[in-house]
Amino acid sequence: MTTSITPTLPSQTVSADALTSASATTSTKSSPENTLSSIADALMGVTTSAIQRPQGQKRMFARIERLVDSLAKLIEAFASFKTATTPQSTSPGQVVDTQEKPLTKSTDQAPTQQPPIGESAPSIPPSDQATPMPTIDMTPSVDTEQPAQQPVAQPSPFELGRALGKMGGFLWKPVSDKNGDLVVLLPKQLTGRVQEVRVLSADGKKSLGKGKYSGIGNGDREHFRFSKSGGSYPDGAIVLIKLEDGSTRHVKISDTSKRLER
Repeated sequence: MTTSITPTLPSQTVSADALTSASATTSTKSSPENTLSSIADALMGVTTSAIQRPQGQKRMFARIERLVDSLAKLIEAFASFKTATTPQSTSPGQVVDTQEKPLTKSTDQAPTQQPPIGESAPSIPPSDQATPMPTIDMTPSVDTEQPAQQPVAQPSPFELGRALGKMGGFLWKPVSDKNGDLVVLLPKQLTGRVQEVRVLSADGKKSLGKGKYSGIGNGDREHFRFSKSGGSYPDGAIVLIKLEDGSTRHVKISDTSKRLER
């Protein structure tokens, strides 16, 4: 009968007081240095507990030292990285533009030329002392003296033409036998050639009446009758005869109330 014997290694336990102390220290401190100190305290607690067990002490101590050294380097690197990347503090409401702007050289201003060594820069008068431009008066001159206006002779609306010659047959009859109004008989030579007959004022510029054609008679002569008697027209009135070809003839009546033959 064979009996097996299994060696039992002593279990390495960490005291509750050491873990509680490390947890409390870690929860109350947040900086990298405090964190390292808390870890070190916790490891020291573990080490103290491990001293009480002689087996494996050297190996545990070596591992703990390497762990502490690695943690120290890690925390140191983390602290340096955090300091380099911390943004600048800004006041509330202030916006920080983090976009990088290209460096450009402004071309709005002309480069300043430095005078040679030993020479003084020439003085430039200020712009506000520049020579003023002469003022030109653009107001047009008005000539208040106007020449006296000469009266312009108004042309007569009627062309009198030449006077009617003594060809016979013309008659100014101030009172006609038919109605007592003026009737004018024209020479036979003008029969069929007359367009109209008018009585004008003495200056020939105003028409006082237009005769109405009433036929041919009394020796093949044309008759033109008016609406009033011959004496109703002013003395010196003019009888205007306009022919079909546009030419005119005229007869001046010195006394309109009397019979006139020519």
